[in-house]
Amino acid sequence: MSRKSNARKQQSTKKIQKPKKYKSTKAPVEKNRSEEHSFAVFAVGKEKFAIDLDYITEILHTFKIVSVPHLPEMFSGVVKLRGASIAVIDLQTLLKGEKIETEVRPCLITKVGTRTMGFLADSDVAIIAAGQGRLCPLPDSFTKEEVKFLEGIFWTDQTFVGILKPKEMIEVLIQWRQENEEI
Repeated sequence: MSRKSNARKQQSTKKIQKPKKYKSTKAPVEKNRSEEHSFAVFAVGKEKFAIDLDYITEILHTFKIVSVPHLPEMFSGVVKLRGASIAVIDLQTLLKGEKIETEVRPCLITKVGTRTMGFLADSDVAIIAAGQGRLCPLPDSFTKEEVKFLEGIFWTDQTFVGILKPKEMIEVLIQWRQENEEI
């Protein structure tokens, strides 16, 4: 037998040792949020906002909103998407922004848990990695009403962008339904 075949035979008969598992005594290391997240950045009125891409399933540019009677002003209606009716909230109304007319009104389809909702923006949507800016907490100068939907601030290209909380925005619909549906 040659040396090569002996070496192969010895390798094939060796037991593969699994690495030992040790319990860590340290707390898990938190990843830097700016390294792993991206945001959809868009305008609402004259202000810029962002939603974490983890919540966005689609961005619709061509769609038809069907109005639904007896909905509060913030709801524009519903869009049909693959057989499902999805409620659409006008972010201008929800965020009490300045009403402006624009030719571009994309609908950001978001999903939080099992709930899906559309949000109308006032500009094209740019996708920006969190590493391209700086994430900051909200300053104390914001009102209680503003803090309700804002998670923090994202500074990018000398621009202040408010990071929206989709879960809280979707809760608006849930709260409205609970208050207005007949039992």
